[in-house]
Amino acid sequence: MKYKLPRAKERLMQALILLMADKPFPLIKVTEICKISDYNRGTFYRHYDNKDDLLNDLLEVKLEELNVVLEKVAKKNQPKQRDVNQLTPLFSYIYDNRYFFSVLLGEHKIIGFRLRLFEAYRIYLTPRIVEPLPSIENDPILKEIHLDFISSTWLGVSLFWITHQDHPSPEYVAEQFIKIIEISEHKIFSRRWRFKVRKENSKFDVNGGGAKEAFQTALIKLLMKKKYRMIRIQDILDISGYNRSSFYLHFTDKEDLFNSLRDELTAGMIQVFSNGPRDVSGLIGRDLPIVTLFDYLYENRELLKLMYGSKAVPGFFNSMFNVISSFFIEELSERVDVDKALYSNYLTTTLMTIIGAWFTKGLRYSPEFMAATYLDILHQPSVLD
Repeated sequence: MKYKLPRAKERLMQALILLMADKPFPLIKVTEICKISDYNRGTFYRHYDNKDDLLNDLLEVKLEELNVVLEKVAKKNQPKQRDVNQLTPLFSYIYDNRYFFSVLLGEHKIIGFRLRLFEAYRIYLTPRIVEPLPSIENDPILKEIHLDFISSTWLGVSLFWITHQDHPSPEYVAEQFIKIIEISEHKIFSRRWRFKVRKENSKFDVNGGGAKEAFQTALIKLLMKKKYRMIRIQDILDISGYNRSSFYLHFTDKEDLFNSLRDELTAGMIQVFSNGPRDVSGLIGRDLPIVTLFDYLYENRELLKLMYGSKAVPGFFNSMFNVISSFFIEELSERVDVDKALYSNYLTTTLMTIIGAWFTKGLRYSPEFMAATYLDILHQPSVLD
């Protein structure tokens, strides 16, 4: 659905979208919006107080359009049934507005817009989960995590699709999405899965005792106290106990140091996961192939906390997401009968959502329990009314 807007408003919004494709919003001037829209400043200020007012109106219009589409999807859905025709209107709307979404979520993205999209899906899905998992229905925190999980799958496939170069049809995406969420066993998490041969990396460890590890530890300690952009090389040296020459022997700058933390952590995640499970059947009556990953995350919890909250380091989450997604794509190649790219995105999105919820809820559950909860939700998708 497309709202009927006054022509001037529509042209001003289109101009803003075009400008945001080329430059960050803070650098855009009202005069530029007027020039592209072919309206004068008088017309602009007749509708909006400033460019922020225009942006907010644009976001509200698009989110309201999305809500209307979701309501139509809800009316078509039947309990315990899903078909392509039910979900196609949603993906058709996203496809028709793909330029808008790709701009606002791309290089010059609007901070907070992804969260607003997530909330739109969450509001739509909340009253429609009719069969919550027995293992979580008496725990309000786990119910919240469950809802986040389901909402992230809808948002994740939508965002992945609009940034995909090939842009397959809405019908194709709807068909593949249904096939993926109805998979009863995700074999990559089972003991039977044989991981491809890969080069072994040493697990991430900031306690190695050398200068490099001292600098990494110092940066982590500083990030717990202040924002990344406020940290100076001298701050790192003061805590590490090493001099500037030692620092530049290992790193070119602060960004290089942080990238080493991020890259070693993500490489360690892939290693512990692909090395296979350990037996925790005595705890919950089965083996958990992914429990070693959650153990590893807990061991490195201080660094992982930097992905979330007020001190989150820009780009940390996206980098980890891309590495894990690439790992799944490599592993799933020619081994699944669904769209490999969409499936990899689905697994990565759900896994990162569970990890994020675990950390933001204060790590109140054990690694083993969170691994089990993830597999429970993954293998038993909730029925939507």
